[in-house]
Amino acid sequence: MPTGYTDKIYNNKEVDFRSYALRCARAFGANILMRDDSIESDIKDYEVSNYHIEEIEDISKEIEDILKWDQDRINEYNREIYIKEIEDYNERLLDKLELKHRYEMVLSEVYDWVPPTKDHVGLKKFMIEQLKSSIDFDCGYKIDKPIMRDYYSKKIKDLTWKISYHTDEHQKEIERTKQRNEWNRALKASL
Repeated sequence: MPTGYTDKIYNNKEVDFRSYALRCARAFGANILMRDDSIESDIKDYEVSNYHIEEIEDISKEIEDILKWDQDRINEYNREIYIKEIEDYNERLLDKLELKHRYEMVLSEVYDWVPPTKDHVGLKKFMIEQLKSSIDFDCGYKIDKPIMRDYYSKKIKDLTWKISYHTDEHQKEIERTKQRNEWNRALKASL
């Protein structure tokens, strides 16, 4: 039975080594970007995308805008983020309390349940253990109440980190693209 790579040989439409080798080269890392392309498409030179450069430009503009904020705007931003964190804290706290209540309601019913036979006693014990361990794991941790922070400085620090990240990733993509193209050129030259 032919594969996608040997189909043309099987159907007597292609029997030359060069075409077969180039078709098989699509299965290798250098050409992984062609995985969704038609098996008929030629192996091409790859180009570095603009994604990381565009991200760097967008983030740089955002930093530039943020650095123009006056102290009133900075204070307002810090308050907005703090209020959001308090809202999230209250929601998580409420969710945890509601979950604990649900567990404890079922646990109460399990405690009240009288096993029909001595063979069911192990089941009752198991159900209690499961509920208690779930209560401990899902409800036994402390949620720290947010404190007012300098969210503005943190935002600048985070955006600066993102610029560094995208700069590094862009350099890695340049190198990967260069290696892919060199691998394909060496393959084509050998054929």
